[in-house]
Amino acid sequence: MEQVIYDELQALARAHKSTDYTEMGALVGLEPHDSRLWAMLDEINRFEHEHKRPMISALVIARGERNQRTDKPIGAVQAGAGADGHGYFQEAG
Repeated sequence: MEQVIYDELQALARAHKSTDYTEMGALVGLEPHDSRLWAMLDEINRFEHEHKRPMISALVIARGERNQRTDKPIGAVQAGAGADGHGYFQEAG
């Protein structure tokens, strides 16, 4: 597993923030659409799933992506704003 990416994802979760594929790829010298970056994120997802934790790579979003419910940029949505009142950040925090 790519430890630099995993560590960054954990830091983002603790800070209740997200990032985009460009920034994440830059950590390991890859372009945002490089399949190697996606493979690294997939490996992290599988690790988290094995340990019964949420898919932390959900914090990596496409630049300019918007929340369909609020029509606000994804970074502007309050942590824990899931339909059930328990969002990702509450799980990871």
